[in-house]
Order: sequence, then C-alpha cells, then structure tokens
Amino acid sequence: MKRLLLLSLFLLFGQLSAVPEPMPKTEYVYICTGPKSKCYHKTKNCQGLDRCSKEVIKVTKAYAVSKDRTPCKWCYPKKKRE
Repeated sequence: MKRLLLLSLFLLFGQLSAVPEPMPKTEYVYICTGPKSKCYHKTKNCQGLDRCSKEVIKVTKAYAVSKDRTPCKWCYPKKKRE
C-alpha cells in the first residue's frame, strides 16, 4: 500500500513540475496582393515591394508559404536560405 501511495505521489509531482515547451514564435512577412507577385518579404520597405501594383499586407510566413510564395532575394539572400 505504501508503495502504491509513493508511486502515485511521484507521478503526480512529476507531472506538476514538468515545464511545458514554449510555443514557437509566429513570424510575420509582407506580401504584395498584385496578380504577378510571387515573393514574401521580411520588411515592408523592401525594394522588391517598390513596384507592387496593389496593396502590401502583413501575413504569417506560414500563410505566405501555403500560397506558394518564395523568399525575396534581397530580404533572404541565398546563403541564409540554404
């Protein structure tokens, strides 16, 4: 009986002291809503957005990737992308 009680206490306190992993930080990027736009950008002031024919909006990186957007060559140089 003592073993069962000790085991129960051990399991209870083991679960209470477990530190949950932090949530991954959401990364935001900028995209042009124009029909020919294919990239996402790190900043709203990127030179790749200078010719945007529509609106520049802030979205999650996951959303941009899900819409088949690729990283901007100025914001994300090839060395950093690999």
